[in-house]
Amino acid sequence: MKMSKGQFQAKDALLTLALGISTAFIHVAAAPAYAMSTVIESQKDSATLQLSTAQKAKLRSSIKEAMTQLRELKINLQESCELIMSEALDRDARELEPFTMVADTLRQLEAAMMGNWPKFVGMPIIGDEVLALRKSLAVARSRAAQNAMLIKQMGSPVETIETETDISGIGSLATMTSGRLLKLVS
Repeated sequence: MKMSKGQFQAKDALLTLALGISTAFIHVAAAPAYAMSTVIESQKDSATLQLSTAQKAKLRSSIKEAMTQLRELKINLQESCELIMSEALDRDARELEPFTMVADTLRQLEAAMMGNWPKFVGMPIIGDEVLALRKSLAVARSRAAQNAMLIKQMGSPVETIETETDISGIGSLATMTSGRLLKLVS
């Protein structure tokens, strides 16, 4: 999924990548349900998931797949951000931007997983991998939202307002405030 200079990643390609990430999360989201069906009665109160070796392997494979796709998405979003910052976009490019849809998809995925994240905390190795997956998902969502905001800002002309504000007075106010904060801290 390379981008040639001056062109954005196709809308379909980014949305397909976001959909692939959602698909990789299906097993991660289903892991607590699998565990609950295999846990014996005396362990039902345990906060830690009890998965078989095969279930753990499948879960780790899904986590790895999701991390790989998230890494690719983050790279594409970063490259897109650099293009957004370096070029003027025409109206069609601003209106057809895919970043809002990608951010919404990832935000919905985070919301769907909200109740499941804590269930992985006590699991050795998998708990750390799930935490890294959660952070990676948040970073990708943040980058997609950032790109969407940049494009929206580019569509709005900058309005300047004439004012008689004394710039040196603002600097003095900042210096005084910093001095007071330092005094409070020490």
